[in-house]
Amino acid sequence: MLLADLLAKGFFPRELPPPFRSTDLGILTGASVPDSWKTNSKGEYARECELERYNHRRVGYLRRQLAFPNPILFYHLAEAIATAWPLLRKHLSHGSWSTTRPTRRGRRRRAFAARQTDDAFAVTVAKVRETSRYILKGDISRFYPSVYTHAIPWALHGRATAKTNFKPMASLGNKLDYWVRMGQSRQTVGLPIGPDTSWVVSELVLVAVEKAFRRRYSAPVRGCSLIDDYELGFSSLPSAEEALAALEASLNEFELSLNVKKTTIRQLPQIIGRSWPESISTYRFRKDAKAQATDLIRFFNTVFEHAVAFPEDYVVKYAVARLSTFDVAPQNWPLYQSLLLQCMTIEPGCLPSSERELRKQRSRGHRIDREALSECLEVIITTGAPLGHSAEVAWALWLAIIFDAKLGSKAAVAVSSMIDSFAALTALHAESLGIFTVPLNRSHWAVTQNSNELWRQNWLLAYEANVQKWLPTAGRSDHVKADPAFKELKTRGVRFYDSQVVPAPVGVGRVRLNANGYPMD
Repeated sequence: MLLADLLAKGFFPRELPPPFRSTDLGILTGASVPDSWKTNSKGEYARECELERYNHRRVGYLRRQLAFPNPILFYHLAEAIATAWPLLRKHLSHGSWSTTRPTRRGRRRRAFAARQTDDAFAVTVAKVRETSRYILKGDISRFYPSVYTHAIPWALHGRATAKTNFKPMASLGNKLDYWVRMGQSRQTVGLPIGPDTSWVVSELVLVAVEKAFRRRYSAPVRGCSLIDDYELGFSSLPSAEEALAALEASLNEFELSLNVKKTTIRQLPQIIGRSWPESISTYRFRKDAKAQATDLIRFFNTVFEHAVAFPEDYVVKYAVARLSTFDVAPQNWPLYQSLLLQCMTIEPGCLPSSERELRKQRSRGHRIDREALSECLEVIITTGAPLGHSAEVAWALWLAIIFDAKLGSKAAVAVSSMIDSFAALTALHAESLGIFTVPLNRSHWAVTQNSNELWRQNWLLAYEANVQKWLPTAGRSDHVKADPAFKELKTRGVRFYDSQVVPAPVGVGRVRLNANGYPMD
Protein backbone atom coordinates (compact mmCIF):
# COMPACT_ATOMS: atom_id res chain seq x y z
CA MET A 1 0.00 0.00 0.00
CA LEU A 2 1.56 3.28 -1.12
CA LEU A 3 0.35 5.40 1.78
CA ALA A 4 1.76 2.95 4.31
CA ASP A 5 5.10 2.91 2.48
CA LEU A 6 5.27 6.70 2.31
CA LEU A 7 4.65 6.95 6.05
CA ALA A 8 6.91 4.07 7.09
CA LYS A 9 9.71 4.39 4.50
CA GLY A 10 9.41 7.73 2.75
CA PHE A 11 9.19 10.19 5.65
CA PHE A 12 12.73 10.60 7.01
CA PRO A 13 15.68 11.36 4.72
CA ARG A 14 17.74 8.22 4.05
CA GLU A 15 20.89 9.88 5.41
CA LEU A 16 19.84 9.73 9.09
CA PRO A 17 21.51 7.36 11.58
CA PRO A 18 19.72 3.99 11.97
CA PRO A 19 17.75 4.75 15.17
CA PHE A 20 15.72 7.43 13.37
CA ARG A 21 12.89 5.62 11.63
CA SER A 22 9.22 6.17 10.88
CA THR A 23 8.13 2.52 10.76
CA ASP A 24 5.54 3.11 13.49
CA LEU A 25 3.94 5.87 11.45
CA GLY A 26 2.86 3.29 8.89
CA ILE A 27 0.45 1.73 11.38
CA LEU A 28 -1.82 4.75 10.98
CA THR A 29 -3.00 3.37 7.65
CA GLY A 30 -4.50 0.38 9.43
CA ALA A 31 -6.65 2.47 11.75
CA SER A 32 -9.20 5.23 11.43
CA VAL A 33 -7.85 8.73 10.98
CA PRO A 34 -7.97 10.57 14.32
CA ASP A 35 -10.55 13.36 14.56
CA SER A 36 -7.78 15.78 15.45
CA TRP A 37 -6.14 15.05 12.08
CA LYS A 38 -9.23 15.54 9.95
CA THR A 39 -9.74 18.50 7.66
CA ASN A 40 -12.68 20.92 7.67
CA SER A 41 -15.54 21.01 5.18
CA LYS A 42 -13.28 22.75 2.64
CA GLY A 43 -10.63 20.05 2.94
CA GLU A 44 -8.24 22.39 4.75
CA TYR A 45 -6.40 21.87 8.05
CA ALA A 46 -6.39 24.20 11.02
CA ARG A 47 -2.63 24.38 11.61
CA GLU A 48 0.57 24.69 9.64
CA CYS A 49 4.01 23.57 10.84
CA GLU A 50 7.67 24.45 10.47
CA LEU A 51 10.13 22.06 8.86
CA GLU A 52 12.46 19.96 10.99
CA ARG A 53 15.95 20.42 9.50
CA TYR A 54 18.99 18.16 9.32
CA ASN A 55 22.28 19.83 8.42
CA HIS A 56 23.85 17.25 6.14
CA ARG A 57 27.44 17.19 4.94
CA ARG A 58 27.83 16.70 1.21
CA VAL A 59 31.60 16.80 0.76
CA GLY A 60 34.39 19.06 2.00
CA TYR A 61 32.82 22.33 3.14
CA LEU A 62 29.62 21.87 1.15
CA ARG A 63 26.38 21.44 3.11
CA ARG A 64 22.82 20.48 2.27
CA GLN A 65 19.80 21.24 4.44
CA LEU A 66 17.55 18.19 4.55
CA ALA A 67 14.08 18.76 5.97
CA PHE A 68 10.63 17.29 6.56
CA PRO A 69 7.36 18.50 8.15
CA ASN A 70 5.76 17.13 11.25
CA PRO A 71 3.91 13.81 10.80
CA ILE A 72 0.41 15.27 10.76
CA LEU A 73 1.03 17.57 7.79
CA PHE A 74 3.14 14.90 6.10
CA TYR A 75 0.27 12.42 6.44
CA HIS A 76 -2.06 14.66 4.45
CA LEU A 77 0.48 15.24 1.67
CA ALA A 78 1.29 11.52 1.51
CA GLU A 79 -2.41 10.64 1.44
CA ALA A 80 -3.02 13.07 -1.43
CA ILE A 81 -0.16 11.54 -3.45
CA ALA A 82 -1.16 7.96 -2.68
CA THR A 83 -4.80 8.55 -3.65
CA ALA A 84 -3.86 10.22 -6.93
CA TRP A 85 -0.91 7.98 -7.77
CA PRO A 86 -2.46 6.49 -10.97
CA LEU A 87 -2.91 10.02 -12.37
CA LEU A 88 0.52 11.17 -11.20
CA ARG A 89 2.17 8.08 -12.66
CA LYS A 90 0.51 8.81 -16.01
CA HIS A 91 1.81 12.39 -15.92
CA LEU A 92 5.32 11.19 -15.09
CA SER A 93 5.25 8.77 -18.02
CA HIS A 94 5.02 11.71 -20.44
CA GLY A 95 8.69 12.49 -19.78
CA SER A 96 11.40 10.48 -21.50
CA TRP A 97 14.57 12.12 -20.15
CA SER A 98 14.41 11.37 -16.44
CA THR A 99 16.37 8.37 -15.16
CA THR A 100 15.21 9.16 -11.61
CA ARG A 101 11.48 8.95 -12.25
CA PRO A 102 9.92 7.30 -9.17
CA THR A 103 8.43 3.87 -9.68
CA ARG A 104 6.78 1.27 -7.48
CA ARG A 105 8.45 -1.62 -9.30
CA GLY A 106 11.53 -3.60 -8.24
CA ARG A 107 13.28 -3.86 -4.88
CA ARG A 108 12.58 -0.87 -2.68
CA ARG A 109 13.90 0.22 0.69
CA ARG A 110 11.98 3.44 0.23
CA ALA A 111 8.41 4.07 -0.91
CA PHE A 112 9.71 4.44 -4.47
CA ALA A 113 12.68 3.28 -6.51
CA ALA A 114 14.31 5.17 -9.39
CA ARG A 115 13.43 4.10 -12.93
CA GLN A 116 17.13 3.44 -13.57
CA THR A 117 20.04 2.74 -11.27
CA ASP A 118 23.13 4.94 -11.27
CA ASP A 119 24.97 2.08 -12.96
CA ALA A 120 22.59 2.34 -15.93
CA PHE A 121 22.99 6.10 -16.26
CA ALA A 122 26.37 5.75 -17.99
CA VAL A 123 24.75 3.42 -20.54
CA THR A 124 22.00 5.99 -21.14
CA VAL A 125 24.57 8.75 -21.61
CA ALA A 126 26.42 6.60 -24.15
CA LYS A 127 23.13 6.15 -26.04
CA VAL A 128 22.57 9.90 -26.09
CA ARG A 129 26.02 10.45 -27.57
CA GLU A 130 25.73 7.81 -30.33
CA THR A 131 25.09 10.29 -33.13
CA SER A 132 26.04 13.51 -31.35
CA ARG A 133 28.96 15.81 -31.95
CA TYR A 134 28.06 18.28 -29.19
CA ILE A 135 26.50 17.85 -25.79
CA LEU A 136 24.59 20.37 -23.73
CA LYS A 137 25.16 19.77 -20.03
CA GLY A 138 22.73 21.73 -17.88
CA ASP A 139 22.26 21.99 -14.13
CA ILE A 140 19.27 23.65 -12.46
CA SER A 141 20.39 26.20 -9.91
CA ARG A 142 19.44 25.17 -6.35
CA PHE A 143 16.62 23.03 -7.68
CA TYR A 144 14.77 21.83 -4.57
CA PRO A 145 15.17 25.09 -2.60
CA SER A 146 13.94 27.18 -5.56
CA VAL A 147 10.87 25.18 -6.66
CA TYR A 148 7.85 27.49 -6.61
CA THR A 149 5.00 25.51 -5.06
CA HIS A 150 2.40 27.14 -7.32
CA ALA A 151 4.33 25.56 -10.21
CA ILE A 152 2.89 22.20 -9.12
CA PRO A 153 -0.62 22.96 -10.46
CA TRP A 154 1.01 24.67 -13.46
CA ALA A 155 2.83 21.41 -14.19
CA LEU A 156 -0.26 19.23 -13.84
CA HIS A 157 -2.97 21.43 -15.37
CA GLY A 158 -1.25 24.19 -17.31
CA ARG A 159 -0.41 27.67 -16.08
CA ALA A 160 -3.43 29.41 -17.58
CA THR A 161 -5.90 26.91 -16.14
CA ALA A 162 -4.25 26.93 -12.71
CA LYS A 163 -4.34 30.73 -12.48
CA THR A 164 -8.10 30.79 -12.99
CA ASN A 165 -8.75 27.96 -10.54
CA PHE A 166 -6.69 28.75 -7.46
CA LYS A 167 -8.77 27.48 -4.52
CA PRO A 168 -6.71 25.02 -2.39
CA MET A 169 -8.79 21.92 -3.10
CA ALA A 170 -10.08 22.89 -6.56
CA SER A 171 -7.66 20.54 -8.36
CA LEU A 172 -5.09 17.87 -7.65
CA GLY A 173 -2.24 20.29 -8.32
CA ASN A 174 -3.72 22.87 -5.95
CA LYS A 175 -4.14 20.21 -3.29
CA LEU A 176 -0.49 19.15 -3.51
CA ASP A 177 0.58 22.80 -3.53
CA TYR A 178 -1.53 23.43 -0.40
CA TRP A 179 -0.14 20.51 1.61
CA VAL A 180 3.46 21.28 0.66
CA ARG A 181 2.99 24.88 1.81
CA MET A 182 1.22 23.94 5.04
CA GLY A 183 4.15 21.71 5.93
CA GLN A 184 6.58 24.61 5.67
CA SER A 185 4.80 27.53 7.33
CA ARG A 186 2.90 28.37 4.14
CA GLN A 187 6.10 29.24 2.27
CA THR A 188 5.66 29.11 -1.50
CA VAL A 189 9.35 28.69 -2.38
CA GLY A 190 11.21 25.42 -1.93
CA LEU A 191 10.62 21.73 -1.41
CA PRO A 192 12.04 19.95 1.64
CA ILE A 193 14.96 17.75 0.59
CA GLY A 194 14.63 14.20 1.91
CA PRO A 195 11.04 12.88 1.91
CA ASP A 196 9.86 10.73 -0.98
CA THR A 197 6.91 13.09 -1.41
CA SER A 198 9.30 15.84 -2.51
CA TRP A 199 10.87 13.47 -5.00
CA VAL A 200 7.49 12.83 -6.63
CA VAL A 201 6.55 16.51 -6.71
CA SER A 202 9.91 17.58 -8.13
CA GLU A 203 9.67 15.03 -10.94
CA LEU A 204 6.16 16.29 -11.80
CA VAL A 205 7.64 19.74 -12.39
CA LEU A 206 10.61 18.39 -14.36
CA VAL A 207 8.34 16.44 -16.71
CA ALA A 208 6.42 19.65 -17.38
CA VAL A 209 9.72 21.45 -18.12
CA GLU A 210 10.61 18.74 -20.65
CA LYS A 211 7.20 19.08 -22.33
CA ALA A 212 7.63 22.87 -22.51
CA PHE A 213 11.08 22.38 -24.06
CA ARG A 214 9.67 20.12 -26.76
CA ARG A 215 7.09 22.77 -27.65
CA ARG A 216 9.87 25.29 -28.16
CA TYR A 217 12.41 22.99 -29.83
CA SER A 218 10.61 20.84 -32.38
CA ALA A 219 13.58 18.85 -33.73
CA PRO A 220 14.12 15.37 -32.22
CA VAL A 221 16.52 15.43 -29.27
CA ARG A 222 18.34 12.61 -27.54
CA GLY A 223 18.61 13.44 -23.90
CA CYS A 224 18.64 12.21 -20.32
CA SER A 225 18.52 13.75 -16.89
CA LEU A 226 19.62 12.74 -13.41
CA ILE A 227 17.30 14.72 -11.12
CA ASP A 228 18.28 18.32 -12.02
CA ASP A 229 21.25 17.52 -14.29
CA TYR A 230 20.63 17.41 -18.04
CA GLU A 231 22.63 15.93 -20.91
CA LEU A 232 21.29 16.58 -24.41
CA GLY A 233 23.02 15.56 -27.64
CA PHE A 234 23.22 17.52 -30.93
CA SER A 235 24.86 17.21 -34.33
CA SER A 236 25.94 20.86 -34.54
CA LEU A 237 26.89 23.77 -32.31
CA PRO A 238 24.05 26.05 -33.54
CA SER A 239 21.52 23.32 -32.68
CA ALA A 240 22.94 23.02 -29.16
CA GLU A 241 22.85 26.80 -28.70
CA GLU A 242 19.23 26.95 -29.88
CA ALA A 243 18.33 24.14 -27.47
CA LEU A 244 20.05 25.94 -24.59
CA ALA A 245 17.85 28.98 -25.18
CA ALA A 246 14.76 26.73 -25.30
CA LEU A 247 15.76 24.98 -22.08
CA GLU A 248 16.31 28.29 -20.28
CA ALA A 249 12.92 29.58 -21.42
CA SER A 250 11.20 26.34 -20.38
CA LEU A 251 12.72 26.47 -16.91
CA ASN A 252 11.81 30.15 -16.56
CA GLU A 253 8.21 29.20 -17.32
CA PHE A 254 8.24 27.36 -13.96
CA GLU A 255 10.31 29.97 -12.10
CA LEU A 256 13.50 27.87 -12.37
CA SER A 257 16.89 28.77 -13.86
CA LEU A 258 20.15 27.14 -14.94
CA ASN A 259 23.34 27.27 -12.92
CA VAL A 260 25.63 29.25 -15.22
CA LYS A 261 28.77 27.76 -13.69
CA LYS A 262 27.66 24.18 -14.39
CA THR A 263 25.94 24.63 -17.74
CA THR A 264 28.14 24.14 -20.80
CA ILE A 265 28.15 23.09 -24.44
CA ARG A 266 31.05 20.75 -25.21
CA GLN A 267 32.33 19.10 -28.30
CA LEU A 268 32.68 15.34 -28.11
CA PRO A 269 34.55 13.20 -27.24
CA GLN A 270 34.20 13.68 -23.48
CA ILE A 271 34.63 11.16 -20.68
CA ILE A 272 31.42 9.65 -19.30
CA GLY A 273 31.03 10.33 -15.62
CA ARG A 274 34.07 10.83 -13.42
CA SER A 275 37.58 9.56 -14.07
CA TRP A 276 38.71 8.83 -10.51
CA PRO A 277 36.34 6.00 -9.38
CA GLU A 278 37.96 3.41 -11.63
CA SER A 279 41.34 3.56 -9.88
CA ILE A 280 39.55 3.05 -6.56
CA SER A 281 36.99 0.45 -7.55
CA THR A 282 39.49 -1.75 -9.41
CA TYR A 283 42.26 -1.60 -6.81
CA ARG A 284 43.40 -5.05 -5.70
CA PHE A 285 44.99 -5.87 -2.36
CA ARG A 286 47.47 -8.71 -2.04
CA LYS A 287 46.91 -11.35 0.64
CA ASP A 288 50.52 -11.50 1.88
CA ALA A 289 50.52 -9.38 5.05
CA LYS A 290 53.68 -7.40 4.29
CA ALA A 291 52.64 -6.69 0.71
CA GLN A 292 49.10 -5.85 1.83
CA ALA A 293 50.42 -3.21 4.26
CA THR A 294 52.13 -1.52 1.32
CA ASP A 295 48.94 -1.81 -0.72
CA LEU A 296 46.93 -0.14 2.04
CA ILE A 297 49.23 2.87 2.16
CA ARG A 298 49.24 3.17 -1.63
CA PHE A 299 45.47 2.80 -1.83
CA PHE A 300 44.78 5.57 0.68
CA ASN A 301 47.45 7.78 -0.85
CA THR A 302 45.61 7.43 -4.16
CA VAL A 303 42.32 8.22 -2.43
CA PHE A 304 43.73 11.33 -0.76
CA GLU A 305 45.30 12.53 -4.02
CA HIS A 306 41.93 12.22 -5.75
CA ALA A 307 40.21 13.97 -2.82
CA VAL A 308 42.54 16.96 -3.24
CA ALA A 309 42.16 16.98 -7.03
CA PHE A 310 38.35 16.61 -6.93
CA PRO A 311 37.27 18.51 -3.78
CA GLU A 312 33.61 18.56 -4.83
CA ASP A 313 33.39 14.78 -5.30
CA TYR A 314 32.64 12.07 -2.73
CA VAL A 315 36.07 10.48 -3.05
CA VAL A 316 36.80 9.46 0.55
CA LYS A 317 33.25 8.29 1.21
CA TYR A 318 33.26 6.27 -2.01
CA ALA A 319 36.61 4.71 -1.11
CA VAL A 320 35.55 3.60 2.36
CA ALA A 321 32.31 2.11 1.00
CA ARG A 322 34.29 0.29 -1.69
CA LEU A 323 36.27 -1.51 1.05
CA SER A 324 33.25 -3.64 1.92
CA THR A 325 34.92 -6.62 0.20
CA PHE A 326 38.37 -6.04 1.68
CA ASP A 327 39.67 -8.86 3.89
CA VAL A 328 42.42 -7.34 6.01
CA ALA A 329 45.23 -9.55 7.34
CA PRO A 330 45.21 -9.69 11.17
CA GLN A 331 48.68 -8.10 11.31
CA ASN A 332 47.43 -5.12 9.30
CA TRP A 333 44.26 -4.42 11.26
CA PRO A 334 45.87 -1.70 13.46
CA LEU A 335 47.14 0.09 10.34
CA TYR A 336 43.81 -0.26 8.56
CA GLN A 337 41.93 0.98 11.62
CA SER A 338 44.18 4.05 11.84
CA LEU A 339 43.54 4.86 8.20
CA LEU A 340 39.78 4.49 8.66
CA LEU A 341 39.85 6.83 11.65
CA GLN A 342 41.84 9.33 9.60
CA CYS A 343 39.15 9.20 6.90
CA MET A 344 36.46 9.82 9.50
CA THR A 345 38.36 12.79 10.92
CA ILE A 346 39.09 14.54 7.61
CA GLU A 347 35.81 13.64 5.89
CA PRO A 348 33.02 12.97 8.42
CA GLY A 349 30.72 12.35 5.47
CA CYS A 350 32.15 8.82 5.39
CA LEU A 351 30.94 8.06 8.94
CA PRO A 352 28.04 5.83 7.72
CA SER A 353 30.38 3.70 5.59
CA SER A 354 33.03 3.65 8.33
CA GLU A 355 30.45 2.48 10.86
CA ARG A 356 29.57 -0.40 8.57
CA GLU A 357 33.20 -1.29 7.97
CA LEU A 358 34.11 -1.19 11.67
CA ARG A 359 31.16 -3.46 12.48
CA LYS A 360 32.26 -5.89 9.80
CA GLN A 361 35.79 -6.04 11.14
CA ARG A 362 34.54 -6.46 14.71
CA SER A 363 32.36 -9.38 13.58
CA ARG A 364 35.52 -10.97 12.14
CA GLY A 365 37.24 -10.84 15.50
CA HIS A 366 39.30 -7.66 15.20
CA ARG A 367 39.48 -5.54 18.33
CA ILE A 368 38.22 -1.98 18.00
CA ASP A 369 40.61 0.47 19.64
CA ARG A 370 37.95 2.27 21.64
CA GLU A 371 40.37 4.82 23.08
CA ALA A 372 41.48 5.89 19.60
CA LEU A 373 37.89 5.82 18.37
CA SER A 374 36.80 7.99 21.30
CA GLU A 375 39.47 10.57 20.47
CA CYS A 376 38.40 10.61 16.83
CA LEU A 377 34.72 11.03 17.70
CA GLU A 378 35.54 13.78 20.22
CA VAL A 379 37.31 15.73 17.46
CA ILE A 380 34.35 15.31 15.11
CA ILE A 381 31.81 16.34 17.76
CA THR A 382 33.71 19.34 19.14
CA THR A 383 34.40 20.56 15.61
CA GLY A 384 30.90 20.03 14.21
CA ALA A 385 28.69 21.01 17.16
CA PRO A 386 29.55 24.75 17.24
CA LEU A 387 28.74 24.92 13.52
CA GLY A 388 25.38 23.19 13.96
CA HIS A 389 26.41 20.21 11.85
CA SER A 390 23.65 17.70 12.65
CA ALA A 391 24.98 14.86 10.49
CA GLU A 392 28.53 14.68 11.84
CA VAL A 393 27.47 14.98 15.46
CA ALA A 394 24.55 12.53 15.31
CA TRP A 395 26.57 9.90 13.42
CA ALA A 396 29.56 10.31 15.75
CA LEU A 397 27.29 9.80 18.74
CA TRP A 398 25.79 6.74 17.09
CA LEU A 399 29.25 5.24 16.61
CA ALA A 400 30.03 5.95 20.25
CA ILE A 401 26.87 4.06 21.24
CA ILE A 402 27.39 0.92 19.17
CA PHE A 403 31.12 0.63 19.97
CA ASP A 404 30.83 1.79 23.62
CA ALA A 405 33.36 4.55 23.00
CA LYS A 406 33.36 6.90 26.00
CA LEU A 407 33.05 10.64 25.45
CA GLY A 408 34.47 13.26 27.78
CA SER A 409 33.58 16.73 28.99
CA LYS A 410 34.51 18.57 25.77
CA ALA A 411 32.09 16.47 23.73
CA ALA A 412 29.40 16.80 26.40
CA VAL A 413 29.69 20.59 26.49
CA ALA A 414 29.74 20.85 22.68
CA VAL A 415 26.66 18.66 22.18
CA SER A 416 24.75 20.34 24.98
CA SER A 417 25.11 23.68 23.19
CA MET A 418 23.23 22.43 20.10
CA ILE A 419 19.49 22.95 19.73
CA ASP A 420 19.19 20.16 17.20
CA SER A 421 16.75 17.26 17.45
CA PHE A 422 19.09 14.66 15.95
CA ALA A 423 22.13 15.53 18.05
CA ALA A 424 20.03 15.95 21.19
CA LEU A 425 18.12 12.67 20.92
CA THR A 426 21.21 10.62 20.07
CA ALA A 427 23.10 12.33 22.91
CA LEU A 428 20.30 11.61 25.39
CA HIS A 429 20.33 7.98 24.27
CA ALA A 430 24.11 7.86 24.70
CA GLU A 431 23.89 9.38 28.16
CA SER A 432 21.30 6.80 29.21
CA LEU A 433 23.86 4.11 28.30
CA GLY A 434 26.72 5.73 30.23
CA ILE A 435 28.66 6.86 27.14
CA PHE A 436 29.38 10.32 28.55
CA THR A 437 31.79 10.54 31.46
CA VAL A 438 30.13 13.76 32.68
CA PRO A 439 26.43 14.76 32.70
CA LEU A 440 24.95 16.63 29.77
CA ASN A 441 23.58 20.14 30.24
CA ARG A 442 19.94 19.72 29.18
CA SER A 443 18.83 23.32 29.61
CA HIS A 444 18.88 24.14 25.87
CA TRP A 445 16.70 21.11 25.12
CA ALA A 446 14.33 21.53 28.06
CA VAL A 447 12.84 24.69 26.54
CA THR A 448 11.49 22.63 23.63
CA GLN A 449 9.27 20.54 25.90
CA ASN A 450 6.00 22.36 25.35
CA SER A 451 2.97 21.95 23.10
CA ASN A 452 3.78 24.89 20.82
CA GLU A 453 7.15 23.38 19.89
CA LEU A 454 5.36 20.33 18.44
CA TRP A 455 4.44 22.56 15.49
CA ARG A 456 7.80 24.27 15.20
CA GLN A 457 11.22 23.32 13.89
CA ASN A 458 12.17 21.04 16.81
CA TRP A 459 8.95 19.03 16.86
CA LEU A 460 10.94 15.76 16.80
CA LEU A 461 12.80 16.62 20.00
CA ALA A 462 9.62 18.01 21.60
CA TYR A 463 7.79 14.75 20.92
CA GLU A 464 10.41 12.03 21.14
CA ALA A 465 12.22 13.18 24.27
CA ASN A 466 8.84 13.07 26.00
CA VAL A 467 7.91 9.63 24.66
CA GLN A 468 11.33 8.23 25.61
CA LYS A 469 11.03 9.90 29.06
CA TRP A 470 14.41 11.59 28.57
CA LEU A 471 13.15 15.14 29.23
CA PRO A 472 10.29 16.35 31.46
CA THR A 473 7.53 18.67 30.26
CA ALA A 474 8.30 22.35 30.89
CA GLY A 475 4.98 22.73 32.74
CA ARG A 476 3.05 20.51 35.07
CA SER A 477 1.10 18.46 32.54
CA ASP A 478 2.28 16.21 29.72
CA HIS A 479 2.65 18.59 26.77
CA VAL A 480 2.29 15.82 24.17
CA LYS A 481 -0.99 14.61 25.66
CA ALA A 482 -2.14 18.23 25.84
CA ASP A 483 -2.00 18.46 22.04
CA PRO A 484 -4.87 16.44 20.51
CA ALA A 485 -3.04 15.64 17.26
CA PHE A 486 0.20 14.44 18.86
CA LYS A 487 -1.65 12.74 21.70
CA GLU A 488 -2.95 10.28 19.11
CA LEU A 489 0.60 9.41 18.06
CA LYS A 490 1.68 8.78 21.62
CA THR A 491 -1.48 6.81 22.45
CA ARG A 492 -0.89 4.55 19.43
CA GLY A 493 2.71 3.91 20.43
CA VAL A 494 4.38 5.80 17.58
CA ARG A 495 8.08 6.45 18.08
CA PHE A 496 10.57 8.07 15.74
CA TYR A 497 13.73 7.02 17.58
CA ASP A 498 14.28 3.32 18.19
CA SER A 499 16.65 3.06 21.14
CA GLN A 500 16.58 -0.74 20.80
CA VAL A 501 17.59 -0.79 17.13
CA VAL A 502 20.10 -3.46 16.18
CA PRO A 503 22.32 -2.61 13.18
CA ALA A 504 21.73 -4.84 10.19
CA PRO A 505 24.27 -7.66 9.75
CA VAL A 506 27.17 -6.74 7.52
CA GLY A 507 27.59 -9.06 4.56
CA VAL A 508 30.77 -9.90 2.76
CA GLY A 509 29.54 -9.35 -0.80
CA ARG A 510 30.32 -6.29 -2.86
CA VAL A 511 28.20 -3.27 -2.06
CA ARG A 512 26.97 -1.45 -5.17
CA LEU A 513 27.69 2.25 -4.76
CA ASN A 514 26.00 5.23 -6.34
CA ALA A 515 27.73 8.38 -7.53
CA ASN A 516 27.54 9.88 -4.05
CA GLY A 517 29.34 7.00 -2.41
CA TYR A 518 26.25 5.52 -0.75
CA PRO A 519 25.34 1.84 -0.96
CA MET A 520 22.59 1.55 -3.54
CA ASP A 521 19.08 0.35 -2.62
